[in-house]
Amino acid sequence: MNSAFLGYLVNGNKPSTEGLIYLEGSFHERIPPLTIYSCSKIPIFREITLSASKDALTLVNEGKPESDFKWEGIVGATSTSAPASDFPTLKSPHKEVHILKIHFYAPRKEGTNAKREEFDREFYSIELNPVLAWQNFILQMANNPNFEPSKYKDMSQIPHFRRLLLVFINPNSGAKQAMKAWDNAKPFLRKCGMTFIEVFTQGFQYARDYMLKYDAKQLKEIDGIITVSGDGIPHEVINGVYARPDWQEFKDIPIGALPGGSANALTMNQVTRSKEALNLLSACYLVVKGRTIKSDLTVYEGLGDSKVYSFLSFVYGNMARIDIESERFRALGSARFYVYGVYAIAKLQTDRARITYTTGSDKLPQLDQEIKGEGWKNIDDQFAYLVIQNLAYLDGSSKGAPLAEFDDGYNDLLYVSGSKNSRKSLLNILLKLEDGLFEGDKPAPSTGLGFEKIKAFRFEPTSGGYYSIDGERYDAKKIQGYVLEKALTVYATN
Repeated sequence: MNSAFLGYLVNGNKPSTEGLIYLEGSFHERIPPLTIYSCSKIPIFREITLSASKDALTLVNEGKPESDFKWEGIVGATSTSAPASDFPTLKSPHKEVHILKIHFYAPRKEGTNAKREEFDREFYSIELNPVLAWQNFILQMANNPNFEPSKYKDMSQIPHFRRLLLVFINPNSGAKQAMKAWDNAKPFLRKCGMTFIEVFTQGFQYARDYMLKYDAKQLKEIDGIITVSGDGIPHEVINGVYARPDWQEFKDIPIGALPGGSANALTMNQVTRSKEALNLLSACYLVVKGRTIKSDLTVYEGLGDSKVYSFLSFVYGNMARIDIESERFRALGSARFYVYGVYAIAKLQTDRARITYTTGSDKLPQLDQEIKGEGWKNIDDQFAYLVIQNLAYLDGSSKGAPLAEFDDGYNDLLYVSGSKNSRKSLLNILLKLEDGLFEGDKPAPSTGLGFEKIKAFRFEPTSGGYYSIDGERYDAKKIQGYVLEKALTVYATN
């Protein structure tokens, strides 16, 4: 039995779905040759029925359910036509035969940890209208979380599936891999029913200014925003939205990230939360499915005339230098952080600062006023390491704050200060970032890390230098920040 016919047999699950059937339709399916030695060039077909229920699309053969295709694994449907003369056994009275192609990105077997894979199934009809209707129905069932098929008496009443994405691509991001990533993502997104407006960034703050000036009427037509870059472009997009006078109308537009940079922290956190693999198609899959969660933002005051909104992290001292100064090695991709990390450890610098924080209230006075009241703590010391994180992953592999969640209402403060400042502590942190930074709910002792979950803070640097906020450089000055709970919508699943 050849591999094509084997795939034809196993790409579905054993029928299990019972309950209300929303839709049924008759099609023909091409049967692959039984052996690799078959010389027949005339395609042979079998008659089947597609039956759609709440959980699955079921293939029925000779009146018996043969396999279920769960909607979670179906990502799209497209239609084409071909000359009827190519398929003489269908005996079509028309000049063309019409093909419904269903696209999958699903595990090969249900209930296993197998990676998702792409595959297609083709179904043939001598009539065009059923193919077009089924194409739209499949897109709605698979990719529209709000679709309620029971509301419609027949398929002609179902609205046309629509998802318009505004896509920001940084041509210079990730050793210029973002363009390649986008070229690979577009065919997948198109067959899943996505349409898009492409914006190629042209420099620092380009995406922020673009969002700030985007016509409100046109922005209301956008269903989601996608970035193909590192983490700088999502940072710019978010700040562009919140700088608008009408920001409240647009703050809930979902944001997704496709991996196109060196860090890809937003992508990593989205796919990890959704229990998906870190790759381009899995990131596309989250966008296609249209499911979203809320995420906290951190609001910073004191960095300029307007507030700065952060989705990821605030970094000071050695980690900021590793992040920002390693840009010169961006051709190395994510390895640049480890290369420069070795240099930072060898040169070990400490930076003096005072951080005042609270684990309870997020109430802060004006920046020029003294912080008073109970519940505030402060650390005034030399720091070898200081990071405040909103999400668990700092990049595509570094789990710098293992207990951080998108929507827990806190930032995670991690630091090494005072007598614990040493090359050994910093080395242990960098070595354990991928999977061993914490033991249970506390940092590993060998790291020397202090840890708090905080609501608000004021930061006063003494040594000067700069901050890295979401991977973007800001001059170090007196600032304060607080958590804005569930202020951002991102593509992910619980």
